[in-house]
Amino acid sequence: MMVDRGLVGQCGIYCGACPIYRGCQGDEQAREFARKVWKTPPERMNCHGCHALAPGEHGTYCPRRTCMEAKGYEYCSECREYSAGSCRKFGEMDEYFNGIGESLREHLRRINAGEADAWLEEQGKKWSCPFCGSPVFWEEKTCPSCGKPLK
Repeated sequence: MMVDRGLVGQCGIYCGACPIYRGCQGDEQAREFARKVWKTPPERMNCHGCHALAPGEHGTYCPRRTCMEAKGYEYCSECREYSAGSCRKFGEMDEYFNGIGESLREHLRRINAGEADAWLEEQGKKWSCPFCGSPVFWEEKTCPSCGKPLK
């Protein structure tokens, strides 16, 4: 299976399950979620993944990404604040993802250990509908393709 390295989030997220990314791929439920719940303005509803961003895409405004760029890092895990557990920007994101059963720290550990391709393949399967195989986003309740409940 061919994996898309652009979907490796610099903070450890799997960009392929992000509602903004999914919305750009035609998932209207994801687009609506990003608009209503995350309050994402229409002009920022475009993203191709952290490692495949074009200027002005959603991820270019990410506070974690801005921080990493200022420090010359590719991943949050390269920073002393991350290692010390004192990075507020990462901590807030990690807390959100822990709430949906994802560990950004574990994701980054695997990515940094050279397991990015295997991790991407696993994430792609995890964030796919078990009935029809269509990709879904983190908070989706029903599959946008077949309409079956996901959880």
